Amino acid sequence: HLNAAAVEEIAAADSGKAPFALLLLDPDRFKPVNDVFGHDAGDQVLKQVAERVSKASVDASCIARTGGDEFAILLSHKTGRSNIEFVADKILRYFESPFEVEEKPVRICASIGISFYPSAGDDAEALFRHADVALYNAKRNGRNRYCLYAEEMDSGVREMSDLALDIRRGLRENEFIPYFQPLVDLRSGRAVGMEILARWQHPVHGLVAPDRFIPVAEA
Repeated sequence: HLNAAAVEEIAAADSGKAPFALLLLDPDRFKPVNDVFGHDAGDQVLKQVAERVSKASVDASCIARTGGDEFAILLSHKTGRSNIEFVADKILRYFESPFEVEEKPVRICASIGISFYPSAGDDAEALFRHADVALYNAKRNGRNRYCLYAEEMDSGVREMSDLALDIRRGLRENEFIPYFQPLVDLRSGRAVGMEILARWQHPVHGLVAPDRFIPVAEA
């Protein structure tokens, strides 16, 4: 249904009607809901998410759950991109109120990736791929925000993907080493403990600092 709706939007845009955008939404901090309350409770939260997304996107031609906890929204933008950004911001504001799980308040937020037709791709597959890239960037930049697709994001995603593969190789080769930093009592001057910091002894790039690889490992 979603792919058919995207094809219809593309045909309408090509015939001179309003261009459109694809929004991919992924709730942040949703996994703990399943872990703590169970999958039935998680499904109840997803229903609440769907209701809020529908209220915020009343002009959408299609709203669909694409699998897991991700949602896709197709929106025409007769008045320009600012209208799409207004809707995305409105969706995020709908997440500010807590959700209810077994009569308990639970707070989750959302990340949104946006791709525009035809600037982000001339077919449905490209639009979905680029909206996913924008969604990844929204999460990488702090979550609880929306991000518009731009071409330069592709190289960043490829770089992160290559780094993730390299981390797996480095783990197999025991390239990650601990650095021990003493914790000192300033009154006595004695070491009272140790903080252990990760470093990556890379065979090509030398010693890699944690701010380079920890975010990729966490993702």
